[in-house]
Amino acid sequence: MEAASTGKPKIYAAGFREEWKEKFPRLSNDKSNGKKCTICNIGIVGGLSHIQRHASRECHIKKLQIAKNTPKINTFLESTRFVNNDLAKKLEIILCFFVAEHNLPFTILDHLNNIIKDGIANNKKVFN
Repeated sequence: MEAASTGKPKIYAAGFREEWKEKFPRLSNDKSNGKKCTICNIGIVGGLSHIQRHASRECHIKKLQIAKNTPKINTFLESTRFVNNDLAKKLEIILCFFVAEHNLPFTILDHLNNIIKDGIANNKKVFN
């Protein structure tokens, strides 16, 4: 018979479970730590109780609210505002040539944008 070991018991790390993502959608599988909070960008070592404790912390809740209020990048890239994309591209190219030809600063386009909107707002070929 072997003698009983007097060392500390072996600690088993809790692995990542896919069912946790249902309750914590911002949780992802991390190869180094096992679990990662994508909002806080930190690894979570431990089991479900550690995840729940992290989710209830004030810093996580603040970052979660900020993430909810931040618009997605796709909203800026949508081209649904223009009915005729080819006409909009042509207008954009003409404006860029105008700015480059006259050696104007690109910041002038911010002001020119409002003038163009007012000038062709009623034109249904370009805008909705």
